[in-house]
Amino acid sequence: MNKTQTMIQKEFPILEFDEDINAFIRPSNIIQPIENTSEKCVLCFFSEAIEKILTEYQHKIIFNFKSEGINYPLYELEYKGEKITLIQAAVGAPLAAGQIEELSALGCKKFIA
Repeated sequence: MNKTQTMIQKEFPILEFDEDINAFIRPSNIIQPIENTSEKCVLCFFSEAIEKILTEYQHKIIFNFKSEGINYPLYELEYKGEKITLIQAAVGAPLAAGQIEELSALGCKKFIA
């Protein structure tokens, strides 16, 4: 089914609705999930806190987010016997939304900031 067949046309374009759940642009089209990664992801705004955690827990970098001069490593570590991921939270709605979209495509499903 093509886009024109799924779009519900209305008198005013702002009221139109596209029933096709496949977005034209979405991270899962270009990002492959990380096998066996945790669904749980901690997003931390404070680099000092992340540095402290990384000195106290064994960890590895499993992905790098890159955006216009910014590099956010995605860490995987074990906390109380459970594997979690940790990343510096992006500041600003557009970047934060993009970060969550990419994390979801990688396999993270539960977030806390």
